[in-house]
Amino acid sequence: MGNVVPFPSAAADGRQGAIAVSAPRRPSSKIAVAERFLDWAAVVAGVSLPADSYRAAHAGSLAGFSSASLGAGAALFGLMVVLLLEKHGEYRPYLSLLAVRETERLLRVGAECLVVALPFAILAAPALPMTLLVTCLVTVPVALAIEKAALRLVIQRGRIAGCGNRKTVILGGGALAKSMYSALLRSPKLGLDPVAIVDEQAALNGMPIRPSSYWQGRPATVLAGPLSGRLFRNLGATVLIIADPNVDNCEAIEIMRRAATLGVSTYIVSRDCLDPGYWLEYSEIDGMMLASVAAERQHSVSDYAKRTADLVLTCLALLLVALPWALAVVLIRLTSPGPAVFRQLRVGLNGRLFYLYKFRSMYVDSPAYEFSPRSGLDSRITRVGRLLRRTCFDEVPQLLNVLRGEMSLVGPRPEMPFIVDSYTALQRRRLEVKPGITGLWQLSGDRRYLIHENLEYDLYYLRHRNLFMDLAVLVHTLFFAARGI
Repeated sequence: MGNVVPFPSAAADGRQGAIAVSAPRRPSSKIAVAERFLDWAAVVAGVSLPADSYRAAHAGSLAGFSSASLGAGAALFGLMVVLLLEKHGEYRPYLSLLAVRETERLLRVGAECLVVALPFAILAAPALPMTLLVTCLVTVPVALAIEKAALRLVIQRGRIAGCGNRKTVILGGGALAKSMYSALLRSPKLGLDPVAIVDEQAALNGMPIRPSSYWQGRPATVLAGPLSGRLFRNLGATVLIIADPNVDNCEAIEIMRRAATLGVSTYIVSRDCLDPGYWLEYSEIDGMMLASVAAERQHSVSDYAKRTADLVLTCLALLLVALPWALAVVLIRLTSPGPAVFRQLRVGLNGRLFYLYKFRSMYVDSPAYEFSPRSGLDSRITRVGRLLRRTCFDEVPQLLNVLRGEMSLVGPRPEMPFIVDSYTALQRRRLEVKPGITGLWQLSGDRRYLIHENLEYDLYYLRHRNLFMDLAVLVHTLFFAARGI
């Protein structure tokens, strides 16, 4: 954007008055209070309903516990869960990429409650049936998940109807603008509705920006700059987000001053966030933010737990898919010549090569090393192969790669050597962890496009990976993976 200030002056836009920078408003406190209360109520229901059902089914088995005492215990347990969710950042007004970290928090809090509440319940109330306690540990997360999904839907519908929304313009048309656009769409509690993306670069004019989400949806189109008061009035927008790395500090300050004369609140994406190749930790001293490069996490204990979970879950999965595996082999062999399972050289952890196994979904005369089909109508795909790819069942033989230690259940997808040879330094960060059968990119609508062109999913996983994150990705995979390509 150079030295061009994309906002006309207040006088040029026909408006006069002293400059008074308006502070961005916080998300509604009513939503925050309601969310905490509803979470508490969901936990109480998740405890009370099994207790009442157990009392009805086993007359007299809970005779030593009055309804009041059980209710008080449920209320205290609900308070503990809400405090733990608060501790882990559940009530922030924005959602993570694909909402996986929200699922991770529920799993983490469930594990913490198991460690704290279960021994306490056994010692304090030994007469409580163990089956009831175990049932509650299942029903509470389910009740929370249902309640949160319902609340998110209500807030989303309300925002679509215009309740509490502030229309927002994003300045910038690159990767950072895409990330901001996606974040606003998936975070209805913020109440910021991105209605326009504006950029000065002529090459970006008309370029579609697709949100990073489960479904592609309708993309936004980048509009040609400059920003103007007329643009804000026509759109009814009252918020501006500067997400353009070409805007320097002086330009940003001038844009903020001139936006304030129009009553427009301005947010600026920190310049430290512009390079996703490293992560920063922040400290606040008297209103000043100090940033330092975050130390690399040591994952030794977590890696052992991850490997253990991989082995246990893979063995269970192999037992469950034994019959479908045999059926797939028969169908593949009957409908097209060639082996049912093929292997292909891929690049794994730290650049090590290994052979990846898949059910064959393409004809045997298809090139062995070429970009994967982006459509199920690709002529290389067999009839059975379309079904296998649509249900993602063609990936099942990679369970053998997990047993061999070459892959994990969750991680970045391994790519072919000819693709990795053209990686940038940032893209090579994908090789810092063991590749996986499933991951954030596989769950997203962006799986229709090349993996290394949608790096934000793998960088997000690299930054936040842990055992609970892996479990959350697996939970999401059960619900969303069958969409295929």
